[in-house]
Amino acid sequence: MAKIYTIPASLSFADHLAKGLLERVSFDPKGLIDYRIILPTRRACRTVREAFLRCGAGQMILLPKLETIGDPDEDELDILSASSASAFDVDIPPAINPLTRLALLAKEIKKAAQFSGDDAGALKLANDLMRFLDELYIENKELNDLKDLVLEENLAKHWQITLDFLSILKDRWPAILEERGEIDQSDRRNRLLKTQAKLWFETPPQTPIIAAGITGSVPATNDVLKAILNAPKGEVILPGFDLEMDAGSWDDMEPSHPQAGFKNLLHNLSIARTGVSIWPDLKEKGQPHKEKLMSEVMRPATQTQKWKTEKRLHKNSADHISLIECSNHHEESSVIALMMREVLEDPERKKTATLITPDRNLAARVQEKLKRWDIEIDDSAGQSLPRTQAGRFMLSLLEMMARHFSPITLLGVLKQGLCGNAIHEDMRNIVKTLDKLLRGEAPPQGIDGLRIALENQKDNPEANESLIAQINSLLENIDPILSLLKPAEEMIEQGNHSLSEWIEMHIYIAESLAATQEIEGVARLWAGEEGEAVAKLFSNLLEQAHHFETLSFNGYHALLETLMKSITVRPRYGMHPRLSILGLMEARLAHSNLVVLAGLNENTWPADVKADPWLSRPMRKQFGLPSPEAKIGFSAHDFVQQSCAQNVVLTRARTVDSTPQISSRWLMRMNAVLSAHDLCLPNHDYYKAWATKLDEAEGQAMPAQRPAPCPPIEARPRNISVTNIETWMRDPYAIYAKKVLGLRKFDDLEKEQDAAQRGQIIHDSLHHFVRDHAMNEWPENAQEMIIKIGTQEAQKRGIAKPELMPWWPRFVKLAAWIDGHEKQWRASGAKPVRLEVKGSCSLQTDYKPFELEARADRIDRLKDGRLVIIDYKTGKIYSEAEIKQGFKPQMPLEGVIANDGAFDDLKQSNVADLQFWQIIGDEKMTGSV
Repeated sequence: MAKIYTIPASLSFADHLAKGLLERVSFDPKGLIDYRIILPTRRACRTVREAFLRCGAGQMILLPKLETIGDPDEDELDILSASSASAFDVDIPPAINPLTRLALLAKEIKKAAQFSGDDAGALKLANDLMRFLDELYIENKELNDLKDLVLEENLAKHWQITLDFLSILKDRWPAILEERGEIDQSDRRNRLLKTQAKLWFETPPQTPIIAAGITGSVPATNDVLKAILNAPKGEVILPGFDLEMDAGSWDDMEPSHPQAGFKNLLHNLSIARTGVSIWPDLKEKGQPHKEKLMSEVMRPATQTQKWKTEKRLHKNSADHISLIECSNHHEESSVIALMMREVLEDPERKKTATLITPDRNLAARVQEKLKRWDIEIDDSAGQSLPRTQAGRFMLSLLEMMARHFSPITLLGVLKQGLCGNAIHEDMRNIVKTLDKLLRGEAPPQGIDGLRIALENQKDNPEANESLIAQINSLLENIDPILSLLKPAEEMIEQGNHSLSEWIEMHIYIAESLAATQEIEGVARLWAGEEGEAVAKLFSNLLEQAHHFETLSFNGYHALLETLMKSITVRPRYGMHPRLSILGLMEARLAHSNLVVLAGLNENTWPADVKADPWLSRPMRKQFGLPSPEAKIGFSAHDFVQQSCAQNVVLTRARTVDSTPQISSRWLMRMNAVLSAHDLCLPNHDYYKAWATKLDEAEGQAMPAQRPAPCPPIEARPRNISVTNIETWMRDPYAIYAKKVLGLRKFDDLEKEQDAAQRGQIIHDSLHHFVRDHAMNEWPENAQEMIIKIGTQEAQKRGIAKPELMPWWPRFVKLAAWIDGHEKQWRASGAKPVRLEVKGSCSLQTDYKPFELEARADRIDRLKDGRLVIIDYKTGKIYSEAEIKQGFKPQMPLEGVIANDGAFDDLKQSNVADLQFWQIIGDEKMTGSV
């Protein structure tokens, strides 16, 4: 009889495995020296090793051999020892380097007739092909069978295009590997497993050998498990196999069921379900009521009618399981941090707490919340390399180059913590000044565009001597930075380069910017776990660079981004002895007094099922590949295992990033099962109240008094423009903030082209054209000339092709209206005498004179010598009633200044008219006066 057992889900797998084996040998320190335990991953080996140390109670123990059988996400295998390999004729080619494989596949893709993309597209497709190829190896499938799929009548013929593309793998890839004398890494692992199984079948191990914690996620391990069961002292111990499931549920099980992996495993091992029993060395029964609850929660949909017809749950089934539903991630992370902090109040200092979640953003929030109590805790699931400081810095450099050194991306690099001050000692203040002066419209692209934008600031009418001096100083200070980046811009413009050239340029800029006055960039950039991960990636890339064809910059950017996303940086050692944050993989076999299962929303836990880009569902089924929902099954098994722990809290957020969330299907099922049995989950909402109290300010909050500024007369402004008079009347506090406090609202960086910018382009176009033809005859081709000037003004503001802007047709119509109206206006005898002219008049007060300032768009003189003040309006104009009632005083006050002869050197004259020229250019009204 096969020796295949299980440890119930409600018992800590690692602890009870260690305890059972120690009791088997009567805690003999040398009793386990001949034992060999095969585990799924190296993390599992570490967990079991720690369990032996706990169960040994400080006694010196010679541990059994802990070895891995491999995992589809880890490519780990060490059970084929050197001695076994030498005793058995093993002739397995070496594995091809993953980067070499990526390069060669991308090269083949670019040759394919079906491919019409660029370097970035070829690398992305190559990466997708690699994942598909690895999946085939994991499932023990052959590519040659793909050609038969399109012959099935129920499959669409257009899939032939995809299958033709897959001929790269089916036909050309095997020939490439054979020529190189290498094989794929997944293929090599399969061959090693088959070799190990064959060796153990022919010469079974005579010492105890146990495969523990394996869930059947890798079909290629089946032969090894068969060989272990064939050994005289071989055992297989499954984690959380459901012995109480009824036959109907077992038969109707979907791929997303937590026991589906075990069902496939037993089928492949040719073992009946009844052949699995409780591990004989297990002395404890666990919590069968809780196990029964989770079995009912996961009952197949076709069997859920039994929830009401068969009352099978005990009244204590939901003991020590509670649910906390929070409003958002902020509240959820606060509650979790509070619960973990509470565990540390254990008088004996023994209790532990573990947060388990697939949501790394939520995990990061909990880390930050715990810092409130000076608790440093790491996330053992790790971080994706682009989310680390070093990875983010390297990718932001490429993003800056891809965006042609735009202000946002340039400042995004210079403001990062890894950017040092070796180039200039006062780097931080220089960056602040650069940020201030680059606000507003996007400058022309490129490094020279940045210089032009800063130089143009000096021509701003509001630029004073202090600002001009500040700009000159900044240009001098940032010149070394721009000079450092200029070769990269030139390199991008030149086109394709070798991978090694792109890497050398990238590293040189990164190290130069990372350097400080005291520390070299090399020492700062590559330091720590994340720095080492980035350094290892670049080292491997340089080593394999000769396999890649020349790349465009976009290709290099896509390559590095893809590779970085595939790398996870994990801490080497835990930062806290009693608190931990784990991902789903890390949590397998783990144990804790308090387990918090967080992020229980659909598309988070379980994760969203992504469609296979290569094969449809019917094709996958015909080919013998598992359903995409099979991954949900393994995730469901993780949920069941952890939900059966000693003390469990389930949490979710109703909204994430202001987006409403749907509760996880497992939570909804749990509530439905409990409701059918007149039970419910305890709700510990008092944690939410406590978390809210933590953020409340101490003492009684008093309502703030309405601002009533009354600065002394000497602090009040002694001048104001006519355009600000209306603001003064309607909102005096705005004048106080601007004139007394000196506050200015910063524009956005790379400000979008809005109505104000469009109005400025129209205004400046008319100003320049009228200025050039103020005293000359109005040209016959005025419309074309205005459009040409408008194009130039738009391009100065970073709009490369203004004719593509939605407002451009209106500008063309506007140019035609201006042409016609100006001809009529000048025919009446009017002539422009001043454009963009400044003026002011002084008002005597008891303290000091008060200056009223104005800038008129245009002043024309009529035949009789009187003046007309003209204001261009690209938006809504004011009504005559508003002006007469004094609510819009700009134009009347400009008239007062003109009557006094205070506009430039314009002689005192009567003002005949105040005109708004409404220049809109829309369908209903092109222009009006």
